[in-house]
Amino acid sequence: MKIFAAFLTATAVVMSMSNSSASEIKRLNPKGVVNSSQWGFSQAVVAPAEGHYIFVSGQFSGNEQGEIVGSTKEEQIRQTYQNIKTVIEGAGGRVENVVQIRMLINDFSHSDVDLVVKASKALFGENQPASTLIPVPALAIPGMLFELEATVFVPAK
Repeated sequence: MKIFAAFLTATAVVMSMSNSSASEIKRLNPKGVVNSSQWGFSQAVVAPAEGHYIFVSGQFSGNEQGEIVGSTKEEQIRQTYQNIKTVIEGAGGRVENVVQIRMLINDFSHSDVDLVVKASKALFGENQPASTLIPVPALAIPGMLFELEATVFVPAK
């Protein structure tokens, strides 16, 4: 239950207004709260004042024709993470610049946490964004089990 509670903990993305290190995104797990890096996310991400944001709409496991790829949560989660990477890179961002993700999952079970942790760690590695997982009763398309949106900060060069 602690894992689930920590995973659903509200996290913050804080914009730094200082001019120091304009190209560095900082990922934090401050003392006094659980270190969430073991679950593939940071408690807070601080973006520098100079740069721009990319707001990525909720992605699902769809192919170019809009058909759902995969019948299991694991397959859909894996494809959704690939799709979000494609959109981020297509918009001129990089996955290491993702500062926050929000996941919506249908028909939630606690074993689903392991699937999203695995996918998040595979895509983000040490560059763990702030994260929220929201169980929902249904998603936009019948058969859709998972949706992922992202906020990306691209530091000024």
